[in-house]
Amino acid sequence: MRYTLYFLLFCATTVGALELEKCQSAANGQQGITGCYGEEFERMDKDLNKVHQEMMKSLVFSKALKDDGWSKSQIDSRRKQLLLSDLRWKQYREAWCRFKADSMNGSGGALTFVDCEIHMTIQRMEEISK
Repeated sequence: MRYTLYFLLFCATTVGALELEKCQSAANGQQGITGCYGEEFERMDKDLNKVHQEMMKSLVFSKALKDDGWSKSQIDSRRKQLLLSDLRWKQYREAWCRFKADSMNGSGGALTFVDCEIHMTIQRMEEISK
């Protein structure tokens, strides 16, 4: 599973950087660039969801857990913990990025917000892949 997560992370960051660069080249002004970052964030968030889905599959189908004597209810409990952790992390990401963006004046706040979300999402995928 770890190699699958590393592969997903590599693909997400490499393809995303190329797509973002192309979008920025074609963008007109600050609003266009902010739109590019918004599209990149949506793609990164989908990639993060794929990583979480891989983790959920590994918890459900993990022979190692069953071989270690884990019951179905224990595995279900771990899945719920993972889901709750993901939800709380996304709430934290939104609150932190909103805090950073609110300190900006003018149109820079929107770009700061989305840039923050992208970077935090990449960090989260790296963290999960370890």
